[in-house]
Amino acid sequence: MIDEALRAATSKEEDEALRRVLRERKWRAEDGSWQPIRVLAFPQSDDPDERARADFAPPAGRLAADYCDAALELAQFADQRSGGHLDVLQEWARTANSNDARRLSFLRYLATRTRPETVPVLAKAADWLPPAAELQASPLLDGLDQTDRNLLLLKLGCVLFSEQAPPRTDDFRPDAATVLLAIAEWWQAERETLIPAYERSVYPTEGFAFGSLNDDSDETWFTLLALATFQTLGRIKPDQSRHFVTHAMNEGWWHQLSTINPDADNLDPFVERLRAWSEPDAREDYMIWRRCLTDLCLIARHLDDYRTLFRRLPGIIRQDGPVSIGNLLRPAFSVAASRIGVFAPPLARSLGIGANWIVRELARKGVYSQAQADLVLPYGWSTADRVRKLAQRIGLGTFEHGVDAGRNLHKAVENLIGEDAAFAGDGDLPLHIITLAKHRDILNAILYDADGDGWTADDLDEDRSDDA
Repeated sequence: MIDEALRAATSKEEDEALRRVLRERKWRAEDGSWQPIRVLAFPQSDDPDERARADFAPPAGRLAADYCDAALELAQFADQRSGGHLDVLQEWARTANSNDARRLSFLRYLATRTRPETVPVLAKAADWLPPAAELQASPLLDGLDQTDRNLLLLKLGCVLFSEQAPPRTDDFRPDAATVLLAIAEWWQAERETLIPAYERSVYPTEGFAFGSLNDDSDETWFTLLALATFQTLGRIKPDQSRHFVTHAMNEGWWHQLSTINPDADNLDPFVERLRAWSEPDAREDYMIWRRCLTDLCLIARHLDDYRTLFRRLPGIIRQDGPVSIGNLLRPAFSVAASRIGVFAPPLARSLGIGANWIVRELARKGVYSQAQADLVLPYGWSTADRVRKLAQRIGLGTFEHGVDAGRNLHKAVENLIGEDAAFAGDGDLPLHIITLAKHRDILNAILYDADGDGWTADDLDEDRSDDA
């Protein structure tokens, strides 16, 4: 088993040797051919960027569908450090016009998933594309919705207009540095009011105290990880998850879940929840959160390991330099996790960008020392939807959604405003708060002052009562 082999690997050299062996072997592609792992995309992946690449790959460039579960994880492990794949994407781009599905997937990938500096490289490789000035009227774009069409044309340098709006005759691009500095000033003035409101919206008012994290309270750490996991549930608001946890605490079973004996032969508290929720007269409230019971069981059984990973993160960064949070949260595939004795199951998919949220909150609330908080600061930035839209709106760039993408966002902000990017020690929290509907007028005023034309209503949740 690969996980057993990796657990036995105690050095960086051994880890690299194993990856090298796996990279040198051939893997079956969708068309039945055998290919090097670096030329294959994974349509089975949970990563939307990877699936988007697979959508325009040829059959010889897609990992066969019968690679799943452990086999898929082995393939991902083999590919993890195989270097850049731009040459492979260029080759796929050259042939993406072979059928309508691949062509549209490639154009959609250019519009929504590609970094700005990569767009001209892939567009040049796709020599079947007409000149940028002709592309706007080309039937090649049939099938793209208006938003993706506009994004593509913008990236390729075309003049944009849509059926819903006349052509723009002026250029209202706000100055990103001016906007960010204004947000920093607003946050400094308002944080004493906004932070308590945020924390009341996110955390249970009873039964949760950040000080207990320093004391390694199992229930408090379990709650923190659970709240992060709930962030992957789609359009769920933080206060809804808080209500669920508060309800569970009041009924008494939350503490039982969080303090199970990981070495016990049975998991009675979790079995009891299953029984209670599957009774004929069971209530139907909190159904979405109930479906997370498997994740909660995973967290409870390996709580000490996951707590160790987050506590030791500053030391890992200090020793190894920049690390991948996504890789670290797959302990079986992480040399750093193995080195500190952590061999828990993967948690990366369960947490998603909630892992960034955990790092930010641990730093913001003093669980890390000041020196540690400064070190992990970029890892606490997340590319949540509203923040990515704001970054694109002010010309900061287009950022991918993922647990390791937030560091790029932090770097872009820091390059513009320097130390102010710490936002008084609160990390990216101000960017999440100012893009709430209740602060629309403030954000619009900042954008207008920076020569922008405001923040469109469609980019905001309409509930002006939200504090997080």
